[in-house]
Amino acid sequence: MLKVLFQNRPDTFLRPGGDTIQMEHTRAALLRRELAVDVSLELAPDISGYDIIHVFNIQTSVYSVRQCANAVSAGLPLVLSPIFWDSRPAQCDPHVIRYGAHWPGRILASVFPRLAGLIAPHTSRARRRNSAAREMLTLADALLPNSYAELESIVNFFNVPSIRCKATVVRNGIERSATERHQHSAIRPAGIPAEPYVLQVGRVEPVKNQLRLIQALTNHPEIPLVLVGQPTCARYLDACRRAARIRGNTWFVEHRPHDELPAIYRNAKVHVLPSFRESPGLATMEAAVCGANCVVSCHGPIGEYFGSAVWCCDPGDADSIRSSVLSAWDAPPRSDLGARLKSEFTWDHAAAETLAAYRRLRPISVSHDEEGSQTCSPLVKGLHA
Repeated sequence: MLKVLFQNRPDTFLRPGGDTIQMEHTRAALLRRELAVDVSLELAPDISGYDIIHVFNIQTSVYSVRQCANAVSAGLPLVLSPIFWDSRPAQCDPHVIRYGAHWPGRILASVFPRLAGLIAPHTSRARRRNSAAREMLTLADALLPNSYAELESIVNFFNVPSIRCKATVVRNGIERSATERHQHSAIRPAGIPAEPYVLQVGRVEPVKNQLRLIQALTNHPEIPLVLVGQPTCARYLDACRRAARIRGNTWFVEHRPHDELPAIYRNAKVHVLPSFRESPGLATMEAAVCGANCVVSCHGPIGEYFGSAVWCCDPGDADSIRSSVLSAWDAPPRSDLGARLKSEFTWDHAAAETLAAYRRLRPISVSHDEEGSQTCSPLVKGLHA
């Protein structure tokens, strides 16, 4: 029996996100195929006895590169699910800088927002993160991006065209059982309005852009707005609450277990995800399956997942967000998107593609120098120092 170890960022379960859902559902689907799949969030666990190491998420590369280096040092095949999208638009956005940057960046953004946006992608912190991510891409024996658009985004951002030859696109899936279980439920979850509403599900943080969504709909308080998610930045949550008090008719719901979300999706007329990076946005897929019209950011693999059945917005432009949300609100439901997603995007299909990628791997050899020590890149050597 093939024995696989899944690895992810250390706070995967404390701050659950799309990578958490993708990892957990891929594991469940592989277990149904009688693979042995464990999960470890440690940076350098004991990996003896495993056949393959599968690491998720290069956007937390300063941690995850150590997991990759640990696999290479042990001579085990390394599979990488990047879950990446170019974050430079976010790094240049005044709201993201103001609430997401360290204090020097916040001060600079408050005085010279355009200059702060130009500097943000070139800080030492950003350079370290990008260098570690590039190292992960190089070390991996197989890459499993969620879309062809994600693959090309990685190639262009890191200037690594050679990785195309080891990439297999594995599209995300829908948890059909949960959506079907709540399809006919008459129970309305506590803390949300009874009438239809605009909904955003996702961590409350600058990249997800809840503040600009609230501001975009300030002049339309007649439309209930529901924000569901765990806050990751107290200052940003406070800013959102202040904007919500000005707008009115805005509801904040703390993080809910994933299997409770379909009941919340089902009562939404529109789901909007105006974030600066999504690959592709599991919340959008689940909301569409539950019958909501969907507004998505232009930063993501829109065509491969949603075609022309969604409304697109520029997350950096409140007018664009407002226009797309109001158009989706006034339009009849587009049930064809949900039906297509349920049919074509399943975790079992994702598991089949993942397993096929595993089977194409062969045990890798680790080169040695004249003294018999393993030969690694300078970055990996530094991580083991």
